Amino acid sequence: MKFCTFRNCSIIGLNWMELSTSYSAVIEKLDRCLLKYNNFEDMTFRKIDFGKSQIISSAFYKTTLSECNFSECNLKDTTFSMCDLQKSDFRSAQGFGIDIMTCRLKGAKFSFSNLAGLVSGLGIKIE
Repeated sequence: MKFCTFRNCSIIGLNWMELSTSYSAVIEKLDRCLLKYNNFEDMTFRKIDFGKSQIISSAFYKTTLSECNFSECNLKDTTFSMCDLQKSDFRSAQGFGIDIMTCRLKGAKFSFSNLAGLVSGLGIKIE
């Protein structure tokens, strides 16, 4: 399994790290998929289109996600820690939590309405 496009798929409870040792580029595109309780660790996803997918209660840890598209993604309870998110687009994504102290964010795009996902780990509130 390498460079796959997933369309209208449900992937529940998968630890993607088990695939990453052999194939660092497992996903090429997710199109309107539901991923729930998935873990991504030490993986590389450059320029991947996650657009219009739901990635729920999942975790990205030490993962390269530079130049990725998260347009219209529901990222409810999904966290990003120690990730490279440079030049990724989160402007119309919602529900995410990004550890801004450990993630690389240069050039990443966010909208004013989703800034709460950036500061959630700081213990402050935006009203």
